[in-house]
Amino acid sequence: MNNIFSKDRFNIATDVLLKFIEAIPKDSLKYRPDVENGWTIYKHIIHIAESELNAFLRLKTILGEPGKETFVIGESKWINNIDCHKEYIDDYLLLLKIIRKIECNLLINLDYEKYESNKVIHPDYGEIDIKKWIECYTSYHFDFHIKLMKRNINLWNKNKIL
Repeated sequence: MNNIFSKDRFNIATDVLLKFIEAIPKDSLKYRPDVENGWTIYKHIIHIAESELNAFLRLKTILGEPGKETFVIGESKWINNIDCHKEYIDDYLLLLKIIRKIECNLLINLDYEKYESNKVIHPDYGEIDIKKWIECYTSYHFDFHIKLMKRNINLWNKNKIL
């Protein structure tokens, strides 16, 4: 297994997300769209940081405890049971930046041959190896939430006009 990690792709995905978040109108952050299970942008941002923290632990588990079942965030329970609107988004963004930097540094220097057969078990997605982790957490998860946050901004703008 060659080095399957691209520092550039990883950092570009992080930069795209952070620049997108910077440009979000502040008044739209707590707007909840009238869609089933719709989250506010505020909740999306906090979820992304929490999820990245979980991704970091998942990565370390792939490397250090292969074969172990991985922790899964009950995201709908966290979002519905924790009043994240009282938390500080800037702290979560700082956490996200730090975690991404640590992950990037770890992945740049990783001996992929040593870990290519390591996996963790995800109760919903089955086995996750280092390659699958990199594919998911380089940009897929961010892209998914950016799409939903863009939807929120569009709906918020339409509702402002009405």
